[in-house]
Amino acid sequence: MGTVAGAKVAGVDITEYDTQIRPMIRSFLINSLPISPIKVRIGRGLYRAVVPFFGKGLRQIRRNGILFEVDLSEGIDLQLFLLGNFQRNVSRCDYLDLPQDAVVFDVGANIGIMALHYASAVPQGHVYAFEPTQYGLGKLRRNLSLNPDLAARVTVVNSFVSSESRADPGITAYASWKVDGDRSGQLHPVHSGTARPAEGVPSTTLDDFCRDRKITRLDFIKIDTDGHEPGV
Repeated sequence: MGTVAGAKVAGVDITEYDTQIRPMIRSFLINSLPISPIKVRIGRGLYRAVVPFFGKGLRQIRRNGILFEVDLSEGIDLQLFLLGNFQRNVSRCDYLDLPQDAVVFDVGANIGIMALHYASAVPQGHVYAFEPTQYGLGKLRRNLSLNPDLAARVTVVNSFVSSESRADPGITAYASWKVDGDRSGQLHPVHSGTARPAEGVPSTTLDDFCRDRKITRLDFIKIDTDGHEPGV
C-alpha cells in the first residue's frame, strides 16, 4: 500500500516521516545504541534458560528444510535454534527476487546459514561462500556435509575479501559471539564479537576473484564482515 500524500498521524506528515524521520531514527539506533552487546546479553539469559533442558553439547537441527550442527553457546547458533532463522531481513527480503540460476557471493559466510539458504533458493545457480577464519570454516564445511545436495552448489573460499589482494592482509576476523560467559580472546569494542585465528589466510578483491575464476555474471552479494564492509 502506498503512502497517501499529505496524510498525517498524530499531527506528523506520513511522507515526511518515511523520507526524513524514520531514516534518522534508524541511523541513531544503528550508530548510537550498542545493539550487538544488548543481543549478546539477551542471548546469555536465553542460554541459561535453555541449557537445563537441552544440554551443552553439539546437536543437529533442521530449519527450513536444511540441516545444521549447532553449538548453543554461540549466539548465531542459539538464534537459529530458537527462532528458526538468522538475519531473516536479508534472507527473506521482499526486495530480493533471485533467478533460479543466480550467482551469489556470500562474503562472511561464518557457519553457512545464509550460504545454504541461497543454495536452496537457486537450484540451477551457484553460491561462493567466503570465510577467512578456521573456526567458521570448520563449521561451514560441517553444515555443508550435512546437506550434500545443496553443497554441490556451494564453493567454499577460505579468503578475506578486501580492497586489495594480498598474501598477508593483516585483518582481524571476528567470527564468534559466545553467550555462555566465555570472555576469552580479543573482543570487538562495538559488537562484542571474539576474534578467531586466520593466520596465513590471503585477501582478494571481488574483481580479482571474478577475473581469476572467469565469473562473468553476479546477481547478488551479501556482505557481513563485522566492520570490514567498507574494505570489501
